[in-house]
Amino acid sequence: MDRQSNRIYAQGSPLEANGGDPYVTVSINRHIIKDVASTYDLDSEELARSLRRVGKTIDIGTLFSGFDPTPLATDNTGHLCLSAEASRFWDAIAEHHGLTSVGRDAMMSAHDQQTEEYVPDAHNSGGVGILASCPEFPGCVIPYIHRLTEETPLTSRQATIWALRHHSLTTAAIADILDISALLVKSELEGVDRETRRVSDAAQILDSPAREITRLDPQPVSSDWLGLQWSPWFDLKARKQLLDRLPQESGVYRVRHTGWPGLLYIGESGSTGGLRDRVGHGLAVGLTQDEPPQEGNHNATESLWQVCNMCRGQLEVSIATPPSAANTRYRRALEATLVAVARREMGRTPDVMLNRNPIAHGKEIVDEREPPLNDTSLTVPSWRSWRMVTSTDWMGHEWTEPRPLSDRGEITDVGTCVVRVWKPTENDVSREQLLTLIGTSETPISRLFSIQKKYESEMLFSVAEPVGLSSDELDRSRELEEVRYDLIGAHYIATGHPPRDQY
Repeated sequence: MDRQSNRIYAQGSPLEANGGDPYVTVSINRHIIKDVASTYDLDSEELARSLRRVGKTIDIGTLFSGFDPTPLATDNTGHLCLSAEASRFWDAIAEHHGLTSVGRDAMMSAHDQQTEEYVPDAHNSGGVGILASCPEFPGCVIPYIHRLTEETPLTSRQATIWALRHHSLTTAAIADILDISALLVKSELEGVDRETRRVSDAAQILDSPAREITRLDPQPVSSDWLGLQWSPWFDLKARKQLLDRLPQESGVYRVRHTGWPGLLYIGESGSTGGLRDRVGHGLAVGLTQDEPPQEGNHNATESLWQVCNMCRGQLEVSIATPPSAANTRYRRALEATLVAVARREMGRTPDVMLNRNPIAHGKEIVDEREPPLNDTSLTVPSWRSWRMVTSTDWMGHEWTEPRPLSDRGEITDVGTCVVRVWKPTENDVSREQLLTLIGTSETPISRLFSIQKKYESEMLFSVAEPVGLSSDELDRSRELEEVRYDLIGAHYIATGHPPRDQY
């Protein structure tokens, strides 16, 4: 027994009275303790005592402060079952109690198995199960928390705090239940409000198709465009300042020239060095040279250099780092949304997007207020029925009637097109419907065949042929990318999500 006991603690078992039933008041069921003890070659009674001792120090506040757990269920003894990426948590517990690696793994396994017993599909959450004392937690809000985390970009902590707030709990009460500071609760609620405003502000803009938008004061250059908290405008040619001030975080950025209407470029970065690396070590490199930069770190730099050398004024960049930008799919969907809305408000794509040269060939600027645009953008869509992502007139396109993928062979007279795929529901034209995929293809028959191989035949699809595509292969490729920007951006604003399998 001593050998088995010492395998739990690095310095041997702490002194504790051995009288009485060691399984009493332990939050883990007896059969689970015995199974785990057998697996790790431990004495089951000593493991039970250790679980009881360690369980007293598993703090709900520590979990919600640093590990973003997802509530799964409550039991009848005042415990909350949670799921989290818990390796770091158990490392901290092991260090605090002087556990061996065997002791740490046994504790983690016991908690995980107990959680799985309370919540049979707990492992579907992708984390490790943990039990923590939280007697005041209202179990009735847990389904709502799961819906928020599945259908919005909110973190588990944000979703939990938001759900508790909508359970008519005050900030102080939420802080007391989760054992975190009221300041943290308030901060997370403000974060949710910002995300809500991002969607509602975009909806307000796009619900007014007759609203006059001028090029003198376009919305895409405003400090709160689409509800994001944009930074001030920085001189893009001042690299030292950029490297000092830009964050090493994921986010989005926009570029303008003070002598040019609207935006020139919109981009995103999720690289290790974040926006600092993408803009400071990429986009800005070579802009101060006398000759056009060749083969630089960013494909927009040469076109921006041309604008700088033909227009009076300053080239500037502004960035935003919303929480959702940490997620690759949501960050790319946000970039598509910004491009789509910029097209909607400016009447064209930002002028150096998609490797385009904005200066009309052979022309010189004679009036800096009217640069000679080489605008090859695809015509901006009408945004008709933009909220209804499965309607037959979504975004002004003429979509074929929805049909299952098993009927793909009936699409025979369609050329270059855009394709959308979704899972059928009882109400498949509602704003809550999410598409699974949006794509474009010049060979729709083969594209639908590959899609059917990936998805169930019962999945629905619909296609539309964009109007006004160029016969030039390069221009048509750019135009199809613009179509994807428009549709993915509209989908993101309407639903709060990118299509399920996009990116």
